[in-house]
Amino acid sequence: MKKKRNWYSAIGLGVVGFGAFATVGYFAPGVSFIRAATSTAPWVEKTLVLDKVAYDKKLLYLAHVAPTSPWYHAYLMGTTTPIDATTKLATTTTTKRPAWPTRAAYPN
Repeated sequence: MKKKRNWYSAIGLGVVGFGAFATVGYFAPGVSFIRAATSTAPWVEKTLVLDKVAYDKKLLYLAHVAPTSPWYHAYLMGTTTPIDATTKLATTTTTKRPAWPTRAAYPN
């Protein structure tokens, strides 16, 4: 009797599964394609331009280099000489140069 009950359960699950599949297929929207139609313009890939100043400032922020540090302005100006924050001129400092970030190519 136990084997018969398993067969009935399998057949019942099959009927329910088929019914669910048929119901979804009946209510799903149809799709049609027209080969000769060109209703949309061709897609053009836009190249985004990197804001290098914002990128450098974010990099310095992540490196924990203070905006008052002479190395902050030196990095933004692209030099290895420390720059005074107020006068924007080369200066001497006792502040150790940070090991990171180092200059590298910008990501594209």
